[in-house]
Amino acid sequence: MGGDGGMESAGVIRASLALMMASSFILPGIAGIPGDPGTVPSRCVAQETTEHSPPVAVASANPTTVIVGNKVTLDASASTDEYFVISWEWSYIVSNETRDVFGMIVIEMFNKTGTYVVWLTVRNCWGSSNTTSVTITVLPSTGPNSPPIVEAGPDSRTAVGQSIVFDGSMSSDDVGIIDYLWTFEDCGTPVRLWGCTACYVFSTIGSYVVSLTVTDSGGLNASDQMCVYVESMPWPGLIEAGPNQTVAVGEAVTFNGSASDVYVPTAYCEWMLVVDSPVILSGMVANYTFNKTGTYVVILTIKDEWMNPLGSDSLTVQVTGPGGRLPMAEAGADETISSGTWFRFNGSGSVGDIADMGYIWKFRYNGTWELMFGQKPMFHFVTPGRYVITLTVMDAEARSDNDTVTIAVLGTQASSNPIPDSVIWLVIGSSEAALVALALFIVLRRH
Repeated sequence: MGGDGGMESAGVIRASLALMMASSFILPGIAGIPGDPGTVPSRCVAQETTEHSPPVAVASANPTTVIVGNKVTLDASASTDEYFVISWEWSYIVSNETRDVFGMIVIEMFNKTGTYVVWLTVRNCWGSSNTTSVTITVLPSTGPNSPPIVEAGPDSRTAVGQSIVFDGSMSSDDVGIIDYLWTFEDCGTPVRLWGCTACYVFSTIGSYVVSLTVTDSGGLNASDQMCVYVESMPWPGLIEAGPNQTVAVGEAVTFNGSASDVYVPTAYCEWMLVVDSPVILSGMVANYTFNKTGTYVVILTIKDEWMNPLGSDSLTVQVTGPGGRLPMAEAGADETISSGTWFRFNGSGSVGDIADMGYIWKFRYNGTWELMFGQKPMFHFVTPGRYVITLTVMDAEARSDNDTVTIAVLGTQASSNPIPDSVIWLVIGSSEAALVALALFIVLRRH
């Protein structure tokens, strides 16, 4: 910022000629800053011997009459060219010095009364230019200049090594603020920071008095103070969000972070999840009811009393449809039996929509695939060996889960037992037939 005029935004809009070129050559003085090399698009190069019209510069200001210390928007977006404008240069004289700014739209603050003629020069890809101007009238304040009203912000707490932000944005003035200065001492060393907001990291425990001095365009200033309390860095310990969960739509789920081992007496717990939009829950234990199926990641973040994050952990919630929870197969414990035994399988430990859930048991026996249906089917094991049986449980929505059980059949034959009347079992001699039976089962279950 030079003289009595200053640009409000450092990120003014500027042309990016590089994005417009297909192939190029260098032509001086057209890239927005006089004297800098510019890049010219190939369509300009191909016709460079042809006479071209210069661009048409159009400048506007809003407002054209302003009270000292206020902002004016300079706008050249209405400028035109037969191809395109590649640079916009604004210039005006303030305090006997020329101020130049660049960009299609810029924001300037005028901190001194007077009449300013602001010139706009636009250039096209051929190097041709056109100039126009707009006049800005800066009036004195309607009343006597009053000192700024300074707000340094509330007292704050932080920890050693953590960044703290000083914020003076609540300060105000009748003619416009031109300077913010933060001053304090850190271990006997004077510290000076400039800007409406400023950051600092304290490395020593203690209390620090921070002063903010604000100066307006009329030369008046005022100050305010705030205190920063710096304490030792808290040890976050272990953050534990709890196990993953599966619930049905409309069923409340409880999040419990009490297993976390956090050495902060006033720790703050925040649970965050996204269901169409972000949802924030507070407390070491929180409840939520999902009204939409899907898989959701829930993040637990624990913060200290100054709201600085100490650590995070996450869990996953699987929300199923109205049919109930996702099925989870449980084939039972492994067993060792004697040859000739009728063995009863037990899938009653499986969970899900129990009222409408199917059970399929499958294993290879004597070179063929055996299929059995039901929660507790029976099978007559005669041939010694080690058999791995897979249980598939499936609900009415064809969602399934698998588990296995191992049956070791010893060579000693047990006494001959008749086939129990309650046994319903099916033997299928090929994998193709097994797939047909499985498909038939699914169709029957759905109908």
